[in-house]
Amino acid sequence: ISASEDLRRVIKAMNDFDKNQEKIQKYFIEQGLKQGIEQGIEQGIEQGIQKGIQKGIQKGITQIARSLLLEGMSHAKVSQLTDINIKDVKHIAQDLKISRN
Repeated sequence: ISASEDLRRVIKAMNDFDKNQEKIQKYFIEQGLKQGIEQGIEQGIEQGIQKGIQKGIQKGITQIARSLLLEGMSHAKVSQLTDINIKDVKHIAQDLKISRN
């Protein structure tokens, strides 16, 4: 085996090593992207669920305020019991066409 043959083998081995290293890097990048996308989707779903729950709670509280106003309770008392600020209670009452304080 000549020195030039050895040199060709070394160069080929280095090229093969570079190609393998590129494949390995590409694999890890793809895996990282997949994992990042999966985590992003999971977080998005969790946030969507939390927002939905909060909207449902707010809708329920608003419905309770409407019912209390329809039963004749004062704006101040409805605000105190539901923790809805008085301005918003008055808006709810306006929607119901109730004008008492």
